[in-house]
Amino acid sequence: MRTFVFGLAVLVWIPGAWPAASQDQPRRKLAVVTFDQQAVQSNLREVFEQDNVNVGLSVARLVARHLADAGWEIVELPGALPWGSSAEAVAAAGRSVGADAVLAGTVLVFGSGSATAGVSGPRVGGVRVGIGRRTTTAAVALESRLVDVASGTMLGVFPGTATESRSGVGLFARVPGLIDGDGFIDMTMPEFSRTLLGEVTTSAVGQLTAGVTEARGQVGSIAAPVAEAPSPAMPAISAPPSGAPVVGTYTGGAFAWTPWQFQGTEQFQYTIQQVENGDRQNGTYELGFTPVGDGRVRMRVNGRLGEESYSSTVTTRFEGQQSGIGYQELAALGPAGILLFNPAAWIMMWGRELSIGDEWSHSSGGESLSIRVDRECTYAGQRGALIVMRENNQVRMESCVSPDVPLPLRMLTDDGDNQWEMTLVSFTR
Repeated sequence: MRTFVFGLAVLVWIPGAWPAASQDQPRRKLAVVTFDQQAVQSNLREVFEQDNVNVGLSVARLVARHLADAGWEIVELPGALPWGSSAEAVAAAGRSVGADAVLAGTVLVFGSGSATAGVSGPRVGGVRVGIGRRTTTAAVALESRLVDVASGTMLGVFPGTATESRSGVGLFARVPGLIDGDGFIDMTMPEFSRTLLGEVTTSAVGQLTAGVTEARGQVGSIAAPVAEAPSPAMPAISAPPSGAPVVGTYTGGAFAWTPWQFQGTEQFQYTIQQVENGDRQNGTYELGFTPVGDGRVRMRVNGRLGEESYSSTVTTRFEGQQSGIGYQELAALGPAGILLFNPAAWIMMWGRELSIGDEWSHSSGGESLSIRVDRECTYAGQRGALIVMRENNQVRMESCVSPDVPLPLRMLTDDGDNQWEMTLVSFTR
């Protein structure tokens, strides 16, 4: 499955092969953790016209209800886990409540937009949102990961995405009392489920839970991943810069990488190359942070691609050294910024220790996806590891990441017709 954000491909895979679920499988105890809502936090007030809305908890409870109907035994796991918690940390939380598995997720998109005829919207969940006259478009995108408690292993990543447009339809019925004092919404109530946003939420949750239920037979009995013979790596659009001294601390070996662990003073400079239907364009992307007090930072962006250029400034707050920027704010940062700050782009590293030679793969219905920690890589004087994602043995995405840098050193995506490459040429703290 592909998830597209403003036309830039981010592939989502399911690592580890599993058997199809059968009717006689043992009932498994599953803890469903409150979904992280950082990516949509700034958009929730516009949707619900109030600040205290816990969409992450509301979605998690709807997911739990669907999974209970599908044969899982749901156990309560109080509180939430920090975004980016390792698989072992998630498993440890599951052990504390006697669960066989834990499901942790993220709300990537939750909201809508309205416009008049002649306006074409972004790609959300692989669908180009066409906005017509007096049309409301609702979109929900979820990502979740299933962790086996006994082994502390992530069994798979399961998406759920839905979008729908209608003319003359409101997004949300703002009914008094629908949102309780803790910000929770009972998403099974007709006042919500029959709205356009409620319908796409239910559809996205249904997709996600179907995938999780298919993996139920894998809980407690993890098979060794099926390794595929690696195909030749896709050549880069341009050769990486060379000759710069290596100034990072990484010297090889296994490491964990979580994006957006900013100090608030970093400065990034990237070169960009895009090939779209045979047309090549060059550009640059600059991203810098300046502290402005009270835990906030000013994020400055300057971008250029071909003859087009853009710039913007966004003041945001870091939460636990992570970017608190929301989905709506990302639109001002251009396509490069959207890709760099989209959680779906980095979920492949979430909770995993990266070691050269590691590989995860999944095959089903004649389709295959694999991820390999291929080799070391160096850009802008920083050494890291190259992560290669293949679809049907064709390279679709490459990312070079370093434990010393909170954004990728290099990214390369290829959807078969179009390529997009970002290469870090300068980085300072």
